[in-house]
Amino acid sequence: MANTNQQNLGKWAALIWALLLYFIIHEGIKMLYALCVGASVHVSFVSLQYEAMVDITTMTTFQQCVFWLIGSICTTVAGYIMFFLTDKILQLHKQWMHVFNYYLTIVLLVIDPVYLGIVSLMMEGGDMDGIRTVMNEQVVRLVAELVSIANVFIIIKYFLPKHREAWKMNKLQGDNK
Repeated sequence: MANTNQQNLGKWAALIWALLLYFIIHEGIKMLYALCVGASVHVSFVSLQYEAMVDITTMTTFQQCVFWLIGSICTTVAGYIMFFLTDKILQLHKQWMHVFNYYLTIVLLVIDPVYLGIVSLMMEGGDMDGIRTVMNEQVVRLVAELVSIANVFIIIKYFLPKHREAWKMNKLQGDNK
């Protein structure tokens, strides 16, 4: 029983770390890009909340387009990198690495394409509000939906079976922390 609770706690911790890393990549690359193009950036942390103010009025239309898309593009590319590193990570025989790779890869491959393609239809705010001011929203949605479908296919067809096999091997060999 205690081992199951410990495993569940480890899974939750890995998921929280994966979401935190997603957030750092997504928002961090946007802030870095804004600084590189000379936009005014102000970041503040109040309690557990993060607030970033970027003056996009100094950006050209193209720079705004890049600003609104770069976070989503970079997190998705990071997800592909994690997917391609999966075999190497699973060879390490460290269960915590397997679990972290599992959640981080799924988070990076799913959140932004699904948000841009589907979720933003049901809610206001976020990157899609900025995207629609400088780009054709329907084209962005279509591309995001296609990427979502491709990513879910990759996860189901290739990624999950690799992890299932690794978990079976860990159970046969004993868990390595």
